[in-house]
Amino acid sequence: MKWFDVFKLYNLKKLKSEKVILIFTALSIFVTTLISLLVPQIMKNTKEIMDNSIRQLNGGTLRVQVQYPSKKFNDEIASLKKEGYKVTVQELTNGYYKNSNGKKTIGKLISGKFNIGKDEIILYKSIANNIRAKVGDKIEIEYPEIGSKSYVVKKIENMPYGVDNDSKILGYGKILSDKNIEIRNEGLVLINGGNGEKLKERLKNIENGYEYSSLEDKNKSVQSDVDKEIMAYTVITEMAYILSIITIITTTVMILLRRKKDFAILKMLSIKSKSLKKSMVLELSLTIIIPVILAALCSFKLSTVILAFNKTNELISASEKVAIIFKGVVFNCVLFFLFLNIALMMLKNIEPLSIVRQDETKLRKIRKKILISSVILVPILLFAYSLYLGRLSAFAGGCFILLFIGIFLLITLCILKLITLIPFKNNVFIYGFKNIQKNFMSFTMILLSITITIVFLLIGFTLDNTIKYSMNKTMKNSLPYNYILLQKSGRDLEKNLKNNDYVNKYSKFYNISAKVTNSNIKSKAIRIAEIKKEDYKAQYKIIEGKDIFQGSKDQIIISDKYKKTNNLKLGDFINVESLAGNFKYKIKGIYDGGEFNFQTILKEYSGIGEESISYIIKSNSDKWMDGIKDSYVVSVDYLSNSISSMLNKSLDIFKYLCFLCIFSSVLFNMNIVYMNYIENKKDETIIIALGIGKGFCMKYQLFKLLLLVATSTIMSFGIYVLVLKTALRLFLNSDIYISFLYLLASMVISTVLSIITFNLPIRNLKKKVSFELLKE
Repeated sequence: MKWFDVFKLYNLKKLKSEKVILIFTALSIFVTTLISLLVPQIMKNTKEIMDNSIRQLNGGTLRVQVQYPSKKFNDEIASLKKEGYKVTVQELTNGYYKNSNGKKTIGKLISGKFNIGKDEIILYKSIANNIRAKVGDKIEIEYPEIGSKSYVVKKIENMPYGVDNDSKILGYGKILSDKNIEIRNEGLVLINGGNGEKLKERLKNIENGYEYSSLEDKNKSVQSDVDKEIMAYTVITEMAYILSIITIITTTVMILLRRKKDFAILKMLSIKSKSLKKSMVLELSLTIIIPVILAALCSFKLSTVILAFNKTNELISASEKVAIIFKGVVFNCVLFFLFLNIALMMLKNIEPLSIVRQDETKLRKIRKKILISSVILVPILLFAYSLYLGRLSAFAGGCFILLFIGIFLLITLCILKLITLIPFKNNVFIYGFKNIQKNFMSFTMILLSITITIVFLLIGFTLDNTIKYSMNKTMKNSLPYNYILLQKSGRDLEKNLKNNDYVNKYSKFYNISAKVTNSNIKSKAIRIAEIKKEDYKAQYKIIEGKDIFQGSKDQIIISDKYKKTNNLKLGDFINVESLAGNFKYKIKGIYDGGEFNFQTILKEYSGIGEESISYIIKSNSDKWMDGIKDSYVVSVDYLSNSISSMLNKSLDIFKYLCFLCIFSSVLFNMNIVYMNYIENKKDETIIIALGIGKGFCMKYQLFKLLLLVATSTIMSFGIYVLVLKTALRLFLNSDIYISFLYLLASMVISTVLSIITFNLPIRNLKKKVSFELLKE
């Protein structure tokens, strides 16, 4: 008999009885394919935007951030102008931004030559969002050196064009300068023309303490940012792939095992294994081809919708999207059919004689072979997916997921082994654990699926707030202040602060900008902050060595971060150039300065710090600022708020993919539980027939549900804490503080997902039990 005749006479009849499990499998493949097709479209669009904006993002062929005065550098810039280079100078200051409703936020102010009127301003999106301003709105800026002035918002920039890193983090506004501004302390020099790398080397030889960024540097930075985004998105995609691969294999194997007697009879009727395999491929191909095609059609429009929700312009054309989708459809079909054929290897090992004797030795061997083949192929196919994306960084995300799954399985196995050593006397516990041991792999994969889903949701929806809270708490514990006050020249704020009931304590510093000339020190731009003993009331925590007033006046203390960044130690000497002269200082102590102003060097007052006066202030209320009219105040928690705001924006697309991940997880779990229910249905029927009752079966199902909720909650919260603790310590040098509300949220999500997962077996237990299975 030909294979197609087998399909018509046998497989089509069987389709109806397998419709539930096949629908679950098809939906799982649909969601996975949808995610896998959305990611390359979104990333291609992001890359197009970045590639088209490299020059705008950098501000020119070369961008130079000036942090202290340098006559040699200014002379070289004058020479470049004579040589025909186009040079634009912009001054950086800080200011308060206020909208018509009085909402106020702090950010950078960039003064230069822009295509705007003198009463107009260009805002960065983070500042515009903070003060809820849109194009055409009137806003007010307060700053001591500028005064209070109103501007009309001419444009809102979605990306930080031609600015320094601080402006990118804090947000900025660009205004028109009334006259040419000569750089005093801090500014940007944008140079257009020639070769950026050669220009950079030329200027570095003149002044190596400034920060330089050529088009090549900016391109590397942009590609690095894109790689990080791809890695985050592909972690979700590749997790979905692994779940779908497991679904295809388990579904196929379960169907083959349920039909093994049928296949034995068909083989005895001289129908070859090859014909049976082809008929099975055609039957199961419906669960692959249809969802893949539907996912392709949906992804075309859904990618546009996601970009629109993220307020991102769509730059890739319809033909480019079609090409990406077509490649993705081919890749997904090849991937899913490959694993389908691996699972169908079992068909060849179903022998009529073995089935009659109920000898499953060969079937057990082939199941191990299927497992080993799949484990070997998964990393290869994840690597192939990274080639499809065109980014090898995507493979790093896949390796991370595989490593995580391996560790997760090992930990779960150890926990289960330890629990089974406990001498339970309750029959529900004993039977429940034996059932879990019997179906260890399926139970562990459900646990993994729920755990990973919760982790993704926690990262997507709470990461920004957790980082903000943790950084604020860390700074509160480590810094002796929570406000910085920059005194306007000609003003004496001493009396105001002394008599202010809301000021707990403060310290007064006399500052001067300077440059470090040591070749081994990277951070050249520093600020020397001198202090008198009677003014030092809010005191920094000394981590190592001596305090400010211990030892010689010509010795200094540096921040812990400055020490680590430049590989310095106690006893090292720092050579300094400033307008007040050249000095050689010995490091006598290390203070905890957190992430704020880490390039500030503290020393006892000697009279050189006459450039500006600043205060660090400890206060539990912002009411102390009511008497400060024309001096600049910044709260230290604004840094954490800005980083949190940036993260929140970058996580938007991640959140949308998380929602799809939930569907993928739920479908996978329901599919696995349904297969286990079919496999264990006979055992449950025997238990009920013996008079133990439905109640016992209900209790052990509820026991498994509760165990799943407890373990997934603890493990997901633990993983979330571990990931954040590592990230905060490595990148932001901050401790972690997490609200236990997130533990409660983990429990709620886990409970909901577990109830959905076990809904089918629990609901079926309430129905009338048929004893027909016992006749088989």
